[in-house]
Amino acid sequence: MTKPLEIAGEAPLEEILYRFPHSHVALELLPDHHDVFRVRLCWLRGKGGRSLFESTAFRPLAEVTLRGQTFPVYLNQHSRKKRDRILLSGRRKTATAARAALRFLVSVEGRDDTLLWNWRVGATAPALAAPRTSELPDSVRLRLPFPPGVPRVVKLGTGDRGWALAVWTKESVVTLVSTTPGSFPEMRENAVELVLKDADLAGSGATLSWETRVTPARTEVEVHQALRRHLADVTTAKQQSPAKQQSPSLYPSFLGELSTKATASLMREEGVTKRGVDRLAYSLKAKRSHAGEGVDTALVACALLARYYLTGDDALRRRARLLGRGICDFQVTQVESPHWGAIWDVQRDDLGYEDIYGGATLSLTATARASVGLHLLHAHFQTELLSRTAIGAAQWLLLRMDKDGLLQGERFHESNSDAPLSAPWAIGEALIPLVETFRRTGNETFQRAALRSVNAIEEALEQATLSPDLGTTEQLASLIEGILLVSREYESERMIALAKEVATLLRTRLLPDGSLGDPLHTHSESQLRATLAGARGALALSRVDKDHRWLLMALRALGAAQKLAGPELEGVSIADLTGLTQLPLALLLAVGALGTSCRADREHVAVVRQWQTFAPEPAAWEYVQVTTADGAPVDYLPLVCPTTLQVLIPVIAPVGTTHLKVVKNNREPMLRNLLTGDLDTRAALVPLGDGKEAMIGVFLADT
Repeated sequence: MTKPLEIAGEAPLEEILYRFPHSHVALELLPDHHDVFRVRLCWLRGKGGRSLFESTAFRPLAEVTLRGQTFPVYLNQHSRKKRDRILLSGRRKTATAARAALRFLVSVEGRDDTLLWNWRVGATAPALAAPRTSELPDSVRLRLPFPPGVPRVVKLGTGDRGWALAVWTKESVVTLVSTTPGSFPEMRENAVELVLKDADLAGSGATLSWETRVTPARTEVEVHQALRRHLADVTTAKQQSPAKQQSPSLYPSFLGELSTKATASLMREEGVTKRGVDRLAYSLKAKRSHAGEGVDTALVACALLARYYLTGDDALRRRARLLGRGICDFQVTQVESPHWGAIWDVQRDDLGYEDIYGGATLSLTATARASVGLHLLHAHFQTELLSRTAIGAAQWLLLRMDKDGLLQGERFHESNSDAPLSAPWAIGEALIPLVETFRRTGNETFQRAALRSVNAIEEALEQATLSPDLGTTEQLASLIEGILLVSREYESERMIALAKEVATLLRTRLLPDGSLGDPLHTHSESQLRATLAGARGALALSRVDKDHRWLLMALRALGAAQKLAGPELEGVSIADLTGLTQLPLALLLAVGALGTSCRADREHVAVVRQWQTFAPEPAAWEYVQVTTADGAPVDYLPLVCPTTLQVLIPVIAPVGTTHLKVVKNNREPMLRNLLTGDLDTRAALVPLGDGKEAMIGVFLADT
């Protein structure tokens, strides 16, 4: 019991005030009629406070619909079980019989201005046996009523096609995120509500929970930031370990097997057609060759080239070269065309062009990805045709930008007759080819355009004029990659901070099984594609932020992607197969970059340590073997320095593995542990994050 609290100019009332540790938030219980009490959530400031939510006789905390009738919920018992946990409970009769009743139990746990509300609502057998009076389904409706006034409400979409809410009043914002699958907070009658439809109130009853967080906020930007961070924290906390999922997706050596299977699918002869003597293209439909969205042929060729570095299989290199030359036929080359340099999605056998939907539009995404892939292919093959096509595509992207550095749209009509809608989040796709073109040609026009675009995105986020719900997960991941690629030329802390802010948005799309989804208002291609994009964005962040959470996010996403793709990868699109080929290798390279003085070069599948470059050598798989102590396989990547012949080995091993057995040339070499600094013949691993999902190591084996 504490002294009365002064709130909103009201006269002091006898009350009980429960404060939570390390919080400005308190739960106030006010006596009401018929031995029940009202509940008020307060934000304490000095000797006074302000009401954030409060129930009244006409606005109860909850309503329950049972057998066609709706009953308001009033609470009449309370107790403090722990310093940070409060229990509220009540009982409501539903008929003249004494035992026909609804029972309510509310557990409120709070710390650091964050409260977790767990409701359990059940009905007795006599109450459930009452005759139904209408067709209304049984449901539970939780409610946090506002005090008098009109607050500002902000929504943010989640990966499971739901949303979270932020309620902004005066100098603070209350963010609300549901932790009950399938239920999301919504506004109704000056209150925030969480509804569970078709509730089963028998037995132990129905359970609903949501989390509220109170944060000081004076501007709308702070409101959006608070909502993003709260939702990202909740989605991260909901991540399930492989043991809880009861899924074998993270079995030892799953990364290598996944990449190998995806490569084999890309190398199948079915679906590949000849286009002249030295050109190939994928043909997914009869009499149609594909190069754009859904296939992204240039990126496929880069993935095959990376596998060639790893295995030395010349068939992979030959296929990459033929696909790269084939995509050049899809470029708009008519001088009079307003879209000279763009890349078509599809070419028909009658030499006509179209998009993936059969229309006459050109895709910004297809052109951007083709430009990136062709630049990388030209760096290996040194073919002028590839370079000219890549530069022409980048020039078209440059002309599609407005004065602010944002793109005019995502698709453009061939005749250029209709002005497309603005597509701010698609700028991430264009940033990467612009920077790559600058790096290959030295033309600063492309770099200045990329800088202007980054500044426009940063300004839009600062002024809260850019809706995150309109951007797909793929676009967010590409934006992270693009910003960090621009920053790489200057190592700008400001751009790194911007990329981390976009990564917070990416984390809001996380689902409990490690996969990612898209918000309700976006055109989602597939959950698999969004999941692979999330892994790509997390790996991009791992270059500038050595926090293990990014590698964990990528590992979980790849485990979920493996489950979504199926054991035989049947029905998986060409574009998704490309991600399944590249990302496992990129994850192992990111682990290698954690070593002392190491950085990853994903383009050449290499790790650079000081003056040494460790690159794949196909024969290394024969004379370097890494297993657990009992001989079980693990995921590892042997990289050899051609100057010193030392071997750098990044490893990801299953949970519980403390040491590995490394054999080089039929003997156990002396190993330098680049994570701990130890020098030993035994390879000791360190936990990835909390160690509940994987163990990692980076070792340097001497000759």
